[in-house]
Amino acid sequence: MSLYGTEVVGAHWPLDGPHSPEGIESAAVALAELVRYLNRATRPQHELLTEAPHVAGLLGSLATAAHRERQLCRQLSVSARGLADDPTVRHDLCRDDAEPSRRMAATAARNAAAELGFAVDVAEELGGFLDRAHREVEWLSHDRPGWWSV
Repeated sequence: MSLYGTEVVGAHWPLDGPHSPEGIESAAVALAELVRYLNRATRPQHELLTEAPHVAGLLGSLATAAHRERQLCRQLSVSARGLADDPTVRHDLCRDDAEPSRRMAATAARNAAAELGFAVDVAEELGGFLDRAHREVEWLSHDRPGWWSV
């Protein structure tokens, strides 16, 4: 049985929805777990990434993911700015005093939006590094008997 990532994701988180805050959060948890899986599976002692096409495929997918994170960070920044403008948002460190709690919450949300703005740039830079690594590796092959047919 072949397992295709797009099918697995589509079965749990259809791209066209329905979307919900809980679904979004569970997708983020799954993303973190998939990175954890890749961290473990690509350890050198496993010797699983010894073929150039496998390395190239992984790099290409990681580059795509990094470029997509740019959009996600941009959209999260908009959400954080919305929290800064929401008069009902309070900061848990001083909930008992409404106005200071509101000011502190707005500051925290604006700070988060700014950090996410930096993350947009970093995601783009990461995507570029991975793209360039992918372009280098995709030209590699192995010189083995029967590898090339003429």
